[in-house]
Amino acid sequence: MLTLKGSPFLILAFLASFGVSYYILSYGHIHEDAYILFIYAENLANGHGISYYQGGSNAEGATDFLWMILLSLFNMLGFDTAIAAGILNSLGIAVTTAVLMSFFTKEYRFLFVVPLSLVLWTSDVTAASIAGFSTGFYTSLVAIIFWIIANNNKQTIYFLPLVSIVMGLIRPDGVIIGVVATIVGLFLVRENGQKIERYLKFVVLAAAIGISYFIWRYSYFGLLLPLPLYVKNTSSALLPGLASHKDWFGQNYILIFSALSLLAFSKYRKILLLASIPVLTLFFILTFVTLSQNISHRFQAPVVVLCILIISFQLSKLRLENKHLVASFLLVSALVVYDNVMALKLDIQDLLAKVYINYLPNNLKDDVKSETVITLSEAGRFAYWVGGKKIDLVGLNTPEAALDGASVDLMERASPDVIFIHTAGTVILEDLCDSNFCFTSIDDIKERVIYENDWREVSDRVVRVPYVVFEYLDKYEHDYDILMVSYYGKYRHIYAIKKQGDIDVDSFVSALEKSFIDEYHLPYLSIKKTH
Repeated sequence: MLTLKGSPFLILAFLASFGVSYYILSYGHIHEDAYILFIYAENLANGHGISYYQGGSNAEGATDFLWMILLSLFNMLGFDTAIAAGILNSLGIAVTTAVLMSFFTKEYRFLFVVPLSLVLWTSDVTAASIAGFSTGFYTSLVAIIFWIIANNNKQTIYFLPLVSIVMGLIRPDGVIIGVVATIVGLFLVRENGQKIERYLKFVVLAAAIGISYFIWRYSYFGLLLPLPLYVKNTSSALLPGLASHKDWFGQNYILIFSALSLLAFSKYRKILLLASIPVLTLFFILTFVTLSQNISHRFQAPVVVLCILIISFQLSKLRLENKHLVASFLLVSALVVYDNVMALKLDIQDLLAKVYINYLPNNLKDDVKSETVITLSEAGRFAYWVGGKKIDLVGLNTPEAALDGASVDLMERASPDVIFIHTAGTVILEDLCDSNFCFTSIDDIKERVIYENDWREVSDRVVRVPYVVFEYLDKYEHDYDILMVSYYGKYRHIYAIKKQGDIDVDSFVSALEKSFIDEYHLPYLSIKKTH
């Protein structure tokens, strides 16, 4: 029987993940929203504090606090931020692979670990990781927590609170997993007849770390929570996360049903349920949260890892001489991998797409001064590559907009040199232009607004922004030149350039024209060499 050696296979796991990440950086770009956290990591590394732009006030639009700190440290050591993200995510995926491998004896590793690893390596975890998010690194903590609870080892169980607090510092939704996992650990310690007092000492230590963090962040930012959490709690829908869950289920239903089927007939059902409760609690709570920026279903990625680990744990306990069971497992694995690869292929194509917004900021960067004021709703790529003072109208990176929402008053006080927004489905402009971009007027835009809404009554922060900007431009129509730009086949982007502002409109148009020419389509790493 073929055997599988642990270390070489884990190195392969790392190299496979990092190789895809490096390929994306060499020929394409990371996702729009991943750039936001990179801004904070690099500002911190360069001595500008945790801020959205150099010279800006302390703000945290980067919800993944510990992830940001780690990227910043790598940046200080000379690593490019995106390369550092690829390294950390690849390490995380290797750790998760090691956890699923640990359940099997050596004689069965090749037969079962290879297919299960392929499921992991082609899953939403990898798709979100190569886009620049912390998913691979973050879900490795999910795997470690599952491993500690499922093995119910009387020594490692004591470390569960410390792993949990680390997870909570990586991502805010990790707090939910960590708290529930700590409670599960207390239950197991009591059930095992172990020393509860010793476990509680670790709980107190973890709590002290958490409390110290919140005291520090309140004194530094003036707020207890990252700005995106204020923005995402503004939906008026009863179950705002349900649609995202349905979409995720449609892509992963074979994996989900396989895990549930094995769990239902398992004699280890109790310990598996206990190991599953932390992640399932998070999944339930996310149903009541607006899951914006849910790229490649990254918010559901912990459940994907949970399903893979449930299957791994249960298969390791079964009598594997049953050829029908083995054949069924291999068939199901092949189906899941096929579905994953098809979805991953689309994600990679999107990251490699030659979209103008990947190149406009680089073409424009020399025209933007440090005092240039930019208000925007697309807060990633544009803000990452150009300087200036940026105000995020959605509120993910600007405290006032996060707490109170965008407003005309905020726009008037900013008096921006450049306005850049996504129309968010509020207006249809296709009859006005038949080229990559066109000049337009606020009157033409207002005539084509789909729904006449008062921005004060719009709870969705993304949809609110266009209405605010339209009213502002209507009030100051003679001060701005307005352009509509094609983005994925429709005129979804609107720019307004102040006539007496820091950026000459002809320079902006020149930069925009270059952004649609292949000669100026540089990938991430090539642009980084010019900065």
